[in-house]
Amino acid sequence: MTELSTLCQTTDHISQSLQALLECLPPRTAPPLVAEPSPAALAVPAAAPGVPAGPQAQLPCLALPDTYDGDCTSKEHFLQSCLTYIHLSGDAFDSDALKIAWVLSYMKAGRASTYALHVLWCSGGVGSFTDWAAFEKDFQAEFFPIDPAKSAALALRNREQYGQGKRMLDEYIDSFQALVEQAAYPDGLQLCLTFRDGLHPALMERIDNLAEGHPDDEQIASWYKVAWDQWQLMEIQRELCQAHPAPRSTSMVTLRHPALPHSGPAPAPAPATPALRPLPPGIPMD
Repeated sequence: MTELSTLCQTTDHISQSLQALLECLPPRTAPPLVAEPSPAALAVPAAAPGVPAGPQAQLPCLALPDTYDGDCTSKEHFLQSCLTYIHLSGDAFDSDALKIAWVLSYMKAGRASTYALHVLWCSGGVGSFTDWAAFEKDFQAEFFPIDPAKSAALALRNREQYGQGKRMLDEYIDSFQALVEQAAYPDGLQLCLTFRDGLHPALMERIDNLAEGHPDDEQIASWYKVAWDQWQLMEIQRELCQAHPAPRSTSMVTLRHPALPHSGPAPAPAPATPALRPLPPGIPMD
């Protein structure tokens, strides 16, 4: 009992000491259960110029530009994608330096990566451009051809460069028309032959073998129309073949069974038939 009383007194003494220590500490304010939003988060973003605003208007999900590698054929598409995204983002890009840095973040392959690293590593960085117009001018000087008409004309001489290949026909026609416009190519026989040479071999052969409705060799629009019509017929035939495959041949095949090996002794050969002896000459009769 004496030991139990001593233990209880010791426990009470420790509890009183801890309570006195807690009373000496400064009071701590409990954190709020839900954080109050900042004024910036409560602010409603301003709508982009030209976009109708409403009480709860929200922009759809914007498509980000593809990674640019410095290819001259996709330079305009990349730049236009960036400008469209920046324009529809409203006040998200509040400075030209932010716009330039964001565009450079998508230039991470090929020649474009080298250009972006050069801009970021220079002394002024993105601040070396006075404004967006200066950056756009430098971008065009770096990736746009010096003479677009000459570059397009040279591309139309290389079938491997301008040809249809594995692309769909509408993609080939769109790219071919763009090259023709840049090169200021005149309509006529030479232009029609250039378009024909770039077609898919199967489509080219189909057009060449047309008994009726052959395109006019002096009008490129005629070639566009006939090529598109024949391409659609080829697609329909391909779909029909996939939906209704041709039945396999059911011709009779004669099976030849192999001769079984003979397990017993080999049969004796048949006796040879003796050759007939010739008859003696006859005796003359008197």
